[in-house]
Amino acid sequence: MEFSACSHALPHLSGVPSHPGVLGYRGFRLAAAEACRRLEPPADAVILFLVTEGELLISEPPHHQAPFVVRRASVCGLCTHGLRFEHRTAVTGVEVALAPWAAFRLLGTPLRHLSRRVVELDTLLPAGRCAALLRALDASDDWRERFRLLDAELGALLARGPVPAVPVARAWRSLTQAAAAPSVAELAREVGLSQSQLARRFVEQVGVTPKAAARIVRLRRTLGLMAGGCSAADAALQTGYCDQAHFSREFKAMTGVPPRRFPLGG
Repeated sequence: MEFSACSHALPHLSGVPSHPGVLGYRGFRLAAAEACRRLEPPADAVILFLVTEGELLISEPPHHQAPFVVRRASVCGLCTHGLRFEHRTAVTGVEVALAPWAAFRLLGTPLRHLSRRVVELDTLLPAGRCAALLRALDASDDWRERFRLLDAELGALLARGPVPAVPVARAWRSLTQAAAAPSVAELAREVGLSQSQLARRFVEQVGVTPKAAARIVRLRRTLGLMAGGCSAADAALQTGYCDQAHFSREFKAMTGVPPRRFPLGG
């Protein structure tokens, strides 16, 4: 199966959030003539999809199963496998990237319920709040104003959500900021929890275990180095894989395809 490297982001239409844990806003516009399918590796963030025109189709492995259809607002939790995105009509909308602990606060639900799943956002938010997010996007044709209104709505939701455990947020930052991901034992010692305590809290407030989270973060970091011009062998060694062969096996296990078939330029 081949996947397109078509780019769907609007490079000058991105927003910088004002809330901790909200990592970014990215506007996208896909023309009907550009209809394609695209494989995405596991994301190291929880992603909200807010669609103002058209619909996206999201498939989990095995990809022959019926896809999940994003018509207005949905959320993707963390998972250790890739997802296939398709569109067959013109689509416009915004992606919101959230640190998992911030998604836990925003949604007010254990993130284990989102692991390996795509869920309609209005089933998770208080009544009327999902509609308010979408109205914020529909209220203006100016993308910067859209991002500002969206930021305000998300801020109101974050203010009323459950406060995530400090050790979870600290452990997540260590995973995502270290050049090579620390071991689970090192993470637990750093945040003052036993490994079993850290695992339980991670599953609740991140959605996956610390070990699974480290696999996702390492894969994304390696791909980032490769996209910046680093060779696969050098990138794999810098991020803690034993060698390029180890990285290739892990990449195929997590996406279903070998690295050479993944379009880094998309």
